[in-house]
This record gives sequence, C-alpha cells and structure tokens, in this order.
Amino acid sequence: MLTLEKFEEASEKVKEVTLETKLIYSEYLSNQTGNKVYLKPENLQFTGAYKVRGAYYKISTLSEEERKRGLITASAGNHAQGVAYAAKCYGCKATIVMPTTTPLIKVNRTKGYGAEVVLYGDVYDEACQKAYELAEEHGYTFIHPFDDLAVATGQGTIAMEIFKELPLVEYILVPIGGGGLATGVSTLAKLLNPKIKVIGVEPAGANCMQASFAAGKVTTLPSVSTIADGTAVKTPGSKIFPYIQKNLDDIITVEDDELVASFLDMVENHKMVVENSGLLTVAALKHLDVTDKRVVSILSGGNMDVITMSSVVQNGLILRDRIFTVSVLLPDKPGELSKVSATIAKEQGAKTWDELLKEYDEIVHIPMSSGLSGSCQTAIMLAQEEEYEGKVYVVNNQRISVTQRQSVIDAKGMAEAGYDAAAIQKRLEETKFDSTIYITLDTLHYLKKGGRITPAAAALGTILRLKPVLQIQGEKLDAYSKARTYKIAKNTMLDAIAKDIEERFDGKSSPEDIYIAIAHTDNLAAAEEFRDEVKAIYPEHDIYIDHLSLSVACHIGPGALAITATKVLKY
Repeated sequence: MLTLEKFEEASEKVKEVTLETKLIYSEYLSNQTGNKVYLKPENLQFTGAYKVRGAYYKISTLSEEERKRGLITASAGNHAQGVAYAAKCYGCKATIVMPTTTPLIKVNRTKGYGAEVVLYGDVYDEACQKAYELAEEHGYTFIHPFDDLAVATGQGTIAMEIFKELPLVEYILVPIGGGGLATGVSTLAKLLNPKIKVIGVEPAGANCMQASFAAGKVTTLPSVSTIADGTAVKTPGSKIFPYIQKNLDDIITVEDDELVASFLDMVENHKMVVENSGLLTVAALKHLDVTDKRVVSILSGGNMDVITMSSVVQNGLILRDRIFTVSVLLPDKPGELSKVSATIAKEQGAKTWDELLKEYDEIVHIPMSSGLSGSCQTAIMLAQEEEYEGKVYVVNNQRISVTQRQSVIDAKGMAEAGYDAAAIQKRLEETKFDSTIYITLDTLHYLKKGGRITPAAAALGTILRLKPVLQIQGEKLDAYSKARTYKIAKNTMLDAIAKDIEERFDGKSSPEDIYIAIAHTDNLAAAEEFRDEVKAIYPEHDIYIDHLSLSVACHIGPGALAITATKVLKY
C-alpha cells in the first residue's frame, strides 16, 4: 500500500543517489500558455532520468538473499540505467533486457554501470517477457520498471520535492509509459493536497493508459508507434492501475510532431536536452484548458543519442519552415539534376513570371552569374519552355551583387528608351566583361572549409596574417594577390581598379564613364570607412554600398570587403 510514511522514507533514501533538481521557472512557456510554468528537470539527474529513484528505493527494500541472487529488469533505457547504477551501489549483479530499438547512448551507459545487457524485441513488452524467462531460468530477482508499489513509491519522491519548493502548485503534468511515475506522483500529490490536479501525458501512438482508463481495466494495445521510446508501452501495470484510476485527474495525448517542436523549444529557450518521452509534459502544456495556474511539467529524462537528436532537430526545422529539404532518386545520366532544378523553379520561381505576364508582354530576367550559381542555368532552361518562349529573356552577363544591380538599372533605362526584351538581353550580354570586382578576406577559414585551399595553406596564411585579394572578371572567382595587412590589401584593390580603368575602360574615370561601388559580407562599418577612402580618390562619384551575394559569401565568410568598377552602358 502507498502511504505517506513510505513516501517520506523513500524521500530520505533516494537522496543518497539523486541530484537536487530545483524547479526552473519558464518565462517562455508561461508566455506561450498563459500559466506560470515550472520545469522539474529530472533530465539533469546523474543517470539522466528520474528512474534511479524507484530502482534504488526498491533495491533498498530487498533482503540480502534477494540481492545476492542477482537482479534483472526490462527497460527501454532509463530504468535500465537506474537499476544498473543502484545495483552497482549495492554490489549486486544486474542483467538488463532492452528492446533492440533502444538508443545506443542508453545501451552504452547501462553497460558502463557494470550491467550485462541483452537486446531483445522491438518494444518494451517483448523485452519484459524475455526478462521474466531469464529470471525464471537463473533465479534472478525481477525489478519491474513500473508495476511495482515500491518502485512507484521511489518515483513519487519527485512530488515531495515539488511541494517543498512550490507548496501552492495547482497542476502537475507527468509522463506515462507503464504508469509507475504517474502512480507515485499522483498518489503522493493527493495525499499532500487533495485539490491538486495531476494530469498524465502519453504519446498518441502509445496511449495504453488512456485506453485502459476508457475501458475501466488494464488494456493491451495491439501495437505502438512513437518516437518517445521511453513510453512505448503496450500494457500498463495492473498492480498500480487502481492508484492511477483513483488519483489521476485526466490523460492528455500528444503527437510525435509536437514532441519535435518541444525539443526545439527546450534547446533554444532553456539550453537543455530532453528526450522525447521527457518532452510529453512540455507538449501537453498547450492542451491545458486553464490560465493563471501554477503548473509543473516533469521532464523525466534527457538520454538522447546524437543521431536521434540530429534527426529531431532536422525534422523540427522542417516543420517550422526554417529549412527546406528534398530527396530525389536520379538516374546516373548527365542533365538529370538540371531537370530537377528546372522543375522546382517552375513550381516556385516561375510563379512570379506567370503573375508578371498577366500585366506585361515580356520579361527580362537577370540572375546571378552562371559561374557562381546554378540559378542562371535553371532560369535559361525554364525560359525555353513553350509558355515562356519569346516572352522571358534570361540575361547571362556574369554579374553579382552591386554589378548585378547596375545591370538591372541599365535594363530599366533601356526599356524606358524603347528597347524590347530581346535587345536588352543582347546588349547586356555584349557588355558582360565591362565590370570588375576585387575582394579581400578577413579569414582563410571558410576557403579551407570549402576545399578551395588546403588546411596547410590556411594555417600558414593565418600564421603569416595574409589577406588574400580575389577577383571576379567574368564568371570565375580567382586569386589575384596576397597582402600582409588589411591596409595593404585595400591599397592593392585600389591599384587594381585604377589599372582596369586605365587599361580596360579607356582610361576614363568620370561618373559619366564608370560606376564605382563597395560590397561586403557582414562588414558594413568597414565598408563605409572604405567608401570614404575611395571617395577621396574619386570625389565626383556617388559610391553605392551593398552586400556581396550569398553564393560568394558562403565561400569567403563574414568580414570581407570588395570594390567594383563597371563601365557605364551607352544606349
């Protein structure tokens, strides 16, 4: 029987092996839900989960003979670590049967505590049956992960700690797998304050307790499917079920997608890693139909391997439209990837063309240089399709950033002067070499990461404090020179621009003949300072500043500085 005296005894006992997990007030979740939300971070326990509480207390109640026979249990991971650690503390042999789907981090940590691990079955229920067989075969003492009153008592010590910190707590949200934690927490909570509301939370794909509630008896699900591996249980505990029926006020179920979103919330707003089962109570907060209540969400564990974590983050970002991914199986033939690009462009980018052609007869499309981005070739292919042929003219004049901007201004001017789209395209492509760009970098790190220089060259350049100067003339980004200081690099670029004006642009440097502009990558202050230096040399020029294009910036990194000169187009 679960009594207040037993809970008090357990609370003192588990202090021997648990860390103090103080409540954390969540301003973010409070603002999101309209309640005062506190987190009970059991993911910060020494074993990464609350399970050590029940395991340790249970083992403390065993006789010496029971402990000497060796211990066995079945678990998806957290109870496994709890038993393994507790057994180590008592000097007992421990055998743990874990589903084959258990995250590797949980398997390795269980082994790390000295336990023998047996992998069996796809879900907890199959692993549990195997554990019973081994217990019968070898005489081991079985430690049930949830259907045990002593285990539930140990788990319930969480409620004692919550009340000591927050005596006026009104709602406690507790995750449910088999029901041990929910039994202990709800029973003790009601003993301390019968008016408190304790809400269980299950994954929608493994709602065995909700199904049992509805049926009024323990019910077995035909199957379970959830990313919350720690609560993927088909049958809840029969010994603890009466306590659940009596003390649990309601059960909420959440979808896996909600767990993914909650993982991002915890990482971004609380800098904590919480496993999917531990996130059940966070996801459930949005389902609570109350406001201005003091609510505690129990974060039951944080044992998540890096591969799973990466997958959850990726899926979360996709769900929030922060990244886009596409996977396509292609034949190994030239041009197949271009076809995919064209298809995507038609479905997305071409929508703009379709809208413009409702109002205009022709379109001049000026993409980034074909040598620096695949968007130009994609646009050219798309423009050749029947609905755009003779209507959309794609200009491949190998410009980027501020020089590309100038091409747009020139195209607009020619259109106002009476040029049709075909003539504008022809004129812009005829003059594609009438511009030049010089760029100096703040660091060689990004060139190294992109494989454009070797790590050894990057290291040597860093030691020598080299500031490379790159050039773009036509479609390629090439090396131009090296400088030992930032000042020398800027002077090198100014000399190169002066040389191009003299040798390539007929020696004419007036605003009627040459456009001069500054570009940068996240380096506006330096760009403005450089503009003033250029202005002192070319005082008649109105010098424009803008960002370098992303396709260039991703190769060279932040802190880059560029100067451009473009011959004025005559028409």
